[in-house]
Amino acid sequence: LFPEYLGQIVIQYVESARHGGDENLFPRRIFFYIVECDSARDHVTHAELALDREGKFLALRAETCANMGAYLSTVASIVPTHACEGIQAGVYVIPAAHVTVKGVFTHTVPVDAYRGAGSPEANYMIERLIDLAAYETGLDAGELRLRNLVPSAAMPYTNVFGITFDSG
Repeated sequence: LFPEYLGQIVIQYVESARHGGDENLFPRRIFFYIVECDSARDHVTHAELALDREGKFLALRAETCANMGAYLSTVASIVPTHACEGIQAGVYVIPAAHVTVKGVFTHTVPVDAYRGAGSPEANYMIERLIDLAAYETGLDAGELRLRNLVPSAAMPYTNVFGITFDSG
């Protein structure tokens, strides 16, 4: 349970008590509140990062299966697609990339935007790939990041997805 939801639960409790509500009503209300609330995100991503012998990034490939829940919420389909669009390469020079996203309906509560909406997933993916690449090549992860970081002299820089960075 996210800390933000605890505040909402306390408010429900206080309101119930203030209006002389049935003490049995509160647990039922909270149960339905938790069960019916939007979920933040639920993605399964398989990703690959290609490097040359010097540790320079050559390409990125990612396939994401994004849970939409039992029905679409306001922006459920935007989070894994448009909100992530173009930021999967992070702040690194990656000359080629291919990313696909498939949204699926499941038996769970719907997903919706929550804290960053797309950015955390994209950032986690590329940073985790770099950690794995460092481990597999025996290179230091920090050094690998520095070798592939967009240099300040390249600003403004347009990444492989067409997103332009104007500063770093």
